[in-house]
Amino acid sequence: MLPSEPTQLRIAELRNKAREGSLSLEETREAIRLLRADRLAMPPGKTSPTKKAVINADDLLADLGI
Repeated sequence: MLPSEPTQLRIAELRNKAREGSLSLEETREAIRLLRADRLAMPPGKTSPTKKAVINADDLLADLGI
C-alpha cells in the first residue's frame, strides 16, 4: 500500500531539504511521523519457515570447559 500522492510529494520535499541542510527540527519531526506511518501501513514481512534455534553462549562455553 503506497502513501497518498500529497504525502509522497511532502516526503520528497523534506528529503530535499535534508540534503540541502535546511531541514528544521519541526520538519524533521514531520518527516519521521510520515515515514513511520508509511512503514506501519505495510503488511508484515514473511518469516522463514526454517528458522534456526538460538544458540546459548553459556552452553557453548561449557562445552569448551570455560
